[in-house]
Amino acid sequence: MFKISKNIEYTTFQNILLWLLMTSGIIKPFFSYLNVPFDWTFVIFVIVTLDIIYNLITRNRQIVLNKEKLFMVAILLVLYLLILISLFYTPSKNFSIVKSFLFSINVLFFIYPLFIKALDLNLQYKLFLFILLPITLWFIIAKTLYFSPLNSGYRLVSIRFYDIRKFYLGFGMGLCILTILQVYLKKNNLVGALSIVLLLGLGARGALIFLVVTLLVWKWKSLLAKIMDFRIKRKVLNNIIAASTILSIILITQYEKIYNFLYLGLIRFTSLFQIGEDKSVLGRIERITFTIDYIFSSLSTFLFGNGIGSFGIIYSGQDIREYPHNIFLEVLFELGIFFLLLFLVFLFLPFFYKRKIVFKLLVFYFLLNALKSGDLIGLWLLFAFMGLLVFNPKIKDEATS
Repeated sequence: MFKISKNIEYTTFQNILLWLLMTSGIIKPFFSYLNVPFDWTFVIFVIVTLDIIYNLITRNRQIVLNKEKLFMVAILLVLYLLILISLFYTPSKNFSIVKSFLFSINVLFFIYPLFIKALDLNLQYKLFLFILLPITLWFIIAKTLYFSPLNSGYRLVSIRFYDIRKFYLGFGMGLCILTILQVYLKKNNLVGALSIVLLLGLGARGALIFLVVTLLVWKWKSLLAKIMDFRIKRKVLNNIIAASTILSIILITQYEKIYNFLYLGLIRFTSLFQIGEDKSVLGRIERITFTIDYIFSSLSTFLFGNGIGSFGIIYSGQDIREYPHNIFLEVLFELGIFFLLLFLVFLFLPFFYKRKIVFKLLVFYFLLNALKSGDLIGLWLLFAFMGLLVFNPKIKDEATS
């Protein structure tokens, strides 16, 4: 009895640690705002590393890698080796070293699911719901208050918020994970609806669009079947009318407060329709155009790239973190076609494995994000869900049934 209890406690610990690992970058701004005197993400990385070492020492005979898993690990190691080789020809002298080192964090995210004894999706869902969602709500309220005229005089929100205002994208991705888990686990639809409202408040355009695309790819057959066989019962119709009436009253009586809450986020969505005026879109188009032209400027660039971390110094003349906001173009620019082809195998081969659909959906979602906003050292969540997809840990309910 004691042994079973101990296993359950350790499984819970690992699931909490996995959640902390996945959200370490997302909620780090919250701790920065509170002036927490340590690096939150670094602490989590250290704990995860210690847990991996603990498992290697105590469970070395229980951790088995089949051919599928070994092949994926081998590909990742070859990719990392090619990154290190590119250090010899990159024009970046400083950031290239930083970038090649930070890529190891992706490896950590990818490997950790191998050591998880059982994945508790219900616990993951609750952690996103009861911790990340309230912090996201705080972020939106703080952003609204900070940019309110009242804040300049009353200091409703500390000036420190200005430094973290751009971290809305991470919160948006966290809400999308929550929504995908909510649909997969068949939890209350109100949670998904609230997540969408908060995504609007954040102004996380890509996060919301890619969430809708992911859900449509996943559920298009059932949605089409429901549309083709659409029938509405009187009870359902009454509920819709009642809900619409209540919602209308709230919108009419509280319009100004709701508008102020969503305004800063909604303005980002409406700017998409202002062709030629959205600075974010124009900046991405400029980078993509430059990247494509430069890639095909010479055969060596196309084959081997310009070296890790080279985009910043070539594009802006500064040895800093810059990227074309498309992971495939970045890889092709810095590391060449051979690296890109191997990287594509690494990303897409696991989709053909027999795995839980929820893992594939989450990888698909973060792949879409990587085509718009990702760079090679910012793929932590993608690599985490790649690890879950490849190593396929047991789902807790299934493991105990």
